[in-house]
Amino acid sequence: MSNKYLLAVVAGLYALTSDAQVLGGQFAHAWLSAAPTAQTTGLAGWQLRLDGRDPGLVNFNPATLNANTDRVVHLSQEFYAGEINRSALAAGLHVDRWDIDAGLTVRYVDYGDFEGRDFRGERTADFNARDYAIGGAFAKTLNERVRVGAQLQLIGGSLEQYNSLGAAVSAGLTYTPDSAQRTVWGVQAQHAGYLWNQLTEQNDPLPFELSVGVSRRLAYLPLRFGILYRRLDRWDLLYDDPDRRESTVLIGDDDAERGAASEFLDNLARHFAFNAELYLGKKEVVQLRVGYDHQRQRELRLAEARSLAGFSFGFGLNLRRVRIDYGRGIQHLGGGTNHLGLLVDFGSKA
Repeated sequence: MSNKYLLAVVAGLYALTSDAQVLGGQFAHAWLSAAPTAQTTGLAGWQLRLDGRDPGLVNFNPATLNANTDRVVHLSQEFYAGEINRSALAAGLHVDRWDIDAGLTVRYVDYGDFEGRDFRGERTADFNARDYAIGGAFAKTLNERVRVGAQLQLIGGSLEQYNSLGAAVSAGLTYTPDSAQRTVWGVQAQHAGYLWNQLTEQNDPLPFELSVGVSRRLAYLPLRFGILYRRLDRWDLLYDDPDRRESTVLIGDDDAERGAASEFLDNLARHFAFNAELYLGKKEVVQLRVGYDHQRQRELRLAEARSLAGFSFGFGLNLRRVRIDYGRGIQHLGGGTNHLGLLVDFGSKA
């Protein structure tokens, strides 16, 4: 592929940010940004690799669909506090006629049942809340180093008698500078879309995010590590709660304001997430995972006590036809999320 076509693809991904630069906490269907698989829950919510066999990674970067995801089915269940559950189904298929890898995804969130009350507090009819997303995706190799992919999702939800319906497009590009594909660069544009029917009267945007990341599989150690820079579409990620702001009194009663350099470094660090995956055994049967998201750590930490908010960990048992995954995302001292995943390979690969 010539350089002009590669630049055109990258420019197209960045163009999706034009109408999506909003402050945090103002998204509709923000659950779409949650870790797509149990594997990624243990890896700070993301992963980049082109030899994996998990079609669920299409929800992070559609270009990660590959020959190993052919006839593989992904099932996962994530458990939140308050009996909230998130389920996911994904399947991959290689289409020989067009030499592309295709994927189907279904995601569903059940927020449970609620007691209905009127303004006087008297009991009315009970109701529930649900969200879902159904999508199709494809990925194709443009040359030995570049792959591109795209995903289209129908998104909906309901809360009592209120409903929402919309659509979102995600796109991804991966680049491998070495023929062994040990290093993978990725650009992801996620959830650019529109809601036609909304729960609220205001026009809330979907949780769009543009990010770039790199992962590296070491040559002489069974370890893959990665670095992700999030929110290329927005620089300022700082949010300081005045009630939790830490100040230093130097002289008298005046608080010392945080310096510009400190704010710059804090804001820069909030864009980064890190992960590592260690493979054990001759056939890499056991996979140990750890991740760290600095923005989550800063926003969910407690000033009164130290916690592991922002960290995540997990493991996988990678058998011939089946892989079992577990991921734990630590959010605060009170706990976090538990994510279970199952891969079943119906293909003919060993």
